Amino acid sequence: MRILEICAFNIQSALNAQTGGAHRIELCENPSDGGTTPSFGTVKIVREKLNIPIHILIRPRGGDFCYSTEEFNAMKEDIIAYKNLRVDGFVFGILNRNLEIDIKHCEELIKICGNSSLTFHRAFDCVPNIELALEQIIQLGFHRILTSGQHMTAFDGIEVLSKLLTKAEGRINIMPGGGINNLNFEQIAINTKAMEFHMSLTKKLVETDIKNNLHLISTNSLLTTDINSVRQVVNQLTALGSNDKSITFAS
Repeated sequence: MRILEICAFNIQSALNAQTGGAHRIELCENPSDGGTTPSFGTVKIVREKLNIPIHILIRPRGGDFCYSTEEFNAMKEDIIAYKNLRVDGFVFGILNRNLEIDIKHCEELIKICGNSSLTFHRAFDCVPNIELALEQIIQLGFHRILTSGQHMTAFDGIEVLSKLLTKAEGRINIMPGGGINNLNFEQIAINTKAMEFHMSLTKKLVETDIKNNLHLISTNSLLTTDINSVRQVVNQLTALGSNDKSITFAS
């Protein structure tokens, strides 16, 4: 079956994603940084409230995907902590200074993850040789790659995404993500033939009358997943039907 994964940046977004019928969430924080690891408390509450699969982004900071020893150790500790909360999967990606896949450090994290579902995130969009990176990620044992096809948006990267799915030959899922919404989703789905899709589908909440003279209230905190948009995409997925030739990995 086709899967809608919602990128949830806060607890309410996670709840809205489930209410709207999303099949899975990627839980993270700090959208302005492209997403970072959520707090322990956030993960604990979301795990208690949701009955759909929860994947946790393991990214200690924004910026590049080359990490110091201390940052890498923090990533390991986060995985251990969240495994104890019984989350379903982890999302991460590590590159070396040449922007190639850091196989050694990825292997270390994968070992700690155990049987969890694994997504290599959009660090993939930074690599110089996507065909080599694809084969390396498959060999490492990831279940899917989140990618915009090395373009600013998945819509712009349709051609590359389609080629990646062909080259993957059913060995891994290629999950388009980046700028996908309920207006362009169907065209991306039809042209790439992907089976998993990553979206945020957020809306801006009505601003309150709280004084913000010091500009300490970020507008990012006012963004939340829109239930109606999720429902619309889920209905589109259903209308597209299932593909019997697709591969199904751990949720």
